[in-house]
Amino acid sequence: MRVTNLMQHNMSITNINRNQRHLLRLTNQASSGKAIDKPAEDPLIASRALRFRTRLAGIEQHQNNVASAHAWMEVTESVLFNLVRGPESIFGDIKDLLVSSDGSYNLDNRLANFTEIRGLMEQIGAEMNQTYEGRFVFSGWRTHIPPVLTANETVTHNISQTFSASDIESTKAFHRIGADMPLLHDVNILKLPYAEDGSGRTVSNATVTIGGVNFPVTQRRFAVNPDNFQPGPNQIYFAIERGELMLGANALAAMQAGGDLTIAYQVSNLRIGDLNPRVFFDARDAAAEMDHRINFEFSPGTLIHVNVQGKDVFTAEMFSDLRNLLDFANSIVPPDRRVIEQHFLDDATYNFMPGSSELAARVEERVVAETQMIMQALNHRVNNMLSLMDGHIDNAIGRHTELGARMARLDSLYITLDEDHTNLTTLKSDNEDVDFFDVLERFRIMERAHEGALQVIANNIQLSLLGFI
Repeated sequence: MRVTNLMQHNMSITNINRNQRHLLRLTNQASSGKAIDKPAEDPLIASRALRFRTRLAGIEQHQNNVASAHAWMEVTESVLFNLVRGPESIFGDIKDLLVSSDGSYNLDNRLANFTEIRGLMEQIGAEMNQTYEGRFVFSGWRTHIPPVLTANETVTHNISQTFSASDIESTKAFHRIGADMPLLHDVNILKLPYAEDGSGRTVSNATVTIGGVNFPVTQRRFAVNPDNFQPGPNQIYFAIERGELMLGANALAAMQAGGDLTIAYQVSNLRIGDLNPRVFFDARDAAAEMDHRINFEFSPGTLIHVNVQGKDVFTAEMFSDLRNLLDFANSIVPPDRRVIEQHFLDDATYNFMPGSSELAARVEERVVAETQMIMQALNHRVNNMLSLMDGHIDNAIGRHTELGARMARLDSLYITLDEDHTNLTTLKSDNEDVDFFDVLERFRIMERAHEGALQVIANNIQLSLLGFI
């Protein structure tokens, strides 16, 4: 085969270009730190890099989920700590005030305790309305609405609640009729979270079934009919001033036999501090029938719900129990000596003279009797509330403990994700990153070889051309 000068020249140029490409690749590796610039240079490295980067992106997203979930849980945990675990927990303070109200305090001091409890309930509302990044943490999926209302409303809500026999409270009803001696009777009640307390809120259109059987329910306003508070055997009275259902004998027996009572009613013009019905009574999806849990994914197939629903901590039952007790205490008017004295003076059957010692003694006797009656009614309600409060506190502590367990699991997942991220980052680096010193050494070798090749080619081409002159 004859080798012409043109063939020699073309082959030399081809080899020079190949050497320059190798030098360029080494230069790019040294400057970028990466083994390849484009997939075509090494498809195997490129495919591995794609897999590693995809998995790393997933892990980093899961790490972001952990950070966001942990922040959400920390806000929730702080609220629960303030409610039940702190040195001055709100639930604990309420119980302490109830205990002191059941002690040797006089009537005025006991009523003052209820004022403090009302203030603590407002504080609970503020805690339940805590937010994270502008979202209410205790509202389930409806993170845009507060669990406890922060503004008055004018809309009407349809509420449905179901009670079992364990929800019945046997207690005392206290009513004063004019200037006559007050009445104290045993009653069996169920408590609702809404009542007409004079603030503008209205409760209406109540219907009741027990075990699927309709029971007549009559709305009563005891400010108008204070003597009519004991329902007949087949009746149920709805005392709307205190949100109480008073059960007649047959209604009580039907529930004790295992029938659940369901009441449907409407409430309008809710006020600031009321439970938000959208959270407490509409907190289930009508189609999916599932609780409003906010789930975060922390690895493929691993979901953890990060929220605690307000209706599971400051429950509608607890709100009803406290509000009912406070409304009962608020309805109590201590005996007025002047009113009692005038009552005896106006009643001709007594024939007392103004300012007489007999009148004073009879007034004192009546004041003591009324006060004892009030104290008896209060003690009965407070004792019941203390027992109920223990259950509410235990429930909240249980929710707090569950949250702590989920936070501990989240911490464990974070450690696992961090280890996976470190391992994958190492594998990714081993696959696509270069050893700078190895590249530098290969570049020097290639550079010297290239310079030698250029010298040889230059001499060869120069000699060949001179031969044709």
